[in-house]
Amino acid sequence: MTQGRYRTIPASTRRLMTKPIVRDPIYRRRRFDAEIIELCVRWYITYRLSYRDLVAMMAERGIVVSHTTIHML
Repeated sequence: MTQGRYRTIPASTRRLMTKPIVRDPIYRRRRFDAEIIELCVRWYITYRLSYRDLVAMMAERGIVVSHTTIHML
């Protein structure tokens, strides 16, 4: 199983590995999941909230984000 310093993965294990997550290209290179981004945008537009209000609402849900990050979404 090991050859030199590198460890190879047996073929039977390779088949069981998870498939890569297929992401919408619009969310490529984004730190947060699409659901969180869409939720922030929806609240921002619907309720006319400030970025700092959105930060507080996300913090209540256990998501740490700064107002400048939301601005860049």
